[in-house]
Amino acid sequence: MATPHVSGGSALIIKQCEKDFERTLSEDEIYAQLIKRTFALGNPKSLEGNGLLDLARE
Repeated sequence: MATPHVSGGSALIIKQCEKDFERTLSEDEIYAQLIKRTFALGNPKSLEGNGLLDLARE
């Protein structure tokens, strides 16, 4: 169930960042913005990936 949540979150991040930066973001920039908005839950990375996506975080 993570895939639809991350996909939707990515779409929101892309829309907001492209508005803020006034340009189209590259794939690497989108990934960096996505990772910037995650935080670890304390589990091994093999179990939780990059952690929980927090769209309120900037």
